[in-house]
Amino acid sequence: QVIRTSVVELLAAIDGAYPRPTPSADALWTRIAENQIPDAWRRASFQTAHESLADYLVELGLKLEFWKSLVASEAKQMPSYWLPGFFFTQAFLTGTVQNFARSECIPIDQLYMTHELMPTKDEHMDGSGMAEPPEYGAYIHGLFLEGAAWSEEIRSLVDSQPKVLFTQCPVIWLKPRDR
Repeated sequence: QVIRTSVVELLAAIDGAYPRPTPSADALWTRIAENQIPDAWRRASFQTAHESLADYLVELGLKLEFWKSLVASEAKQMPSYWLPGFFFTQAFLTGTVQNFARSECIPIDQLYMTHELMPTKDEHMDGSGMAEPPEYGAYIHGLFLEGAAWSEEIRSLVDSQPKVLFTQCPVIWLKPRDR
């Protein structure tokens, strides 16, 4: 809403709706011209490591597409969740444990979360993650390893290739467990 309102105000200022641009429209124009994320957008938005406006808008577009597909999905559970798409990932993780607690009639404070990295070359995989949701817990994807890589052969982390800082992490199965 903040982005939409500020852009509408800026467009009105450009069209000459005001005798002179408002300070907020002027500040927005300056930040856009410098390829910087406007301060008002940064305050109202998700945390990002990106500094350029272009990179921020790409990330915002990906998040909006994720949420659009999540809302449009008729399935009770998505096959795999793009973890960077969440604004507050802790709520997603808590919800995953809470769903398991309810289905198994176990108090949530008796549960903890484990994980398993899923095979990367498997017939039940699709391009964005798993084709089917797990029996319990959740599959997540979209994470990266820094300075390491996942070896499917030995099912372990290994040193990354020379001059490769980031590698994609395999799909992770988040598995709630009883203590």
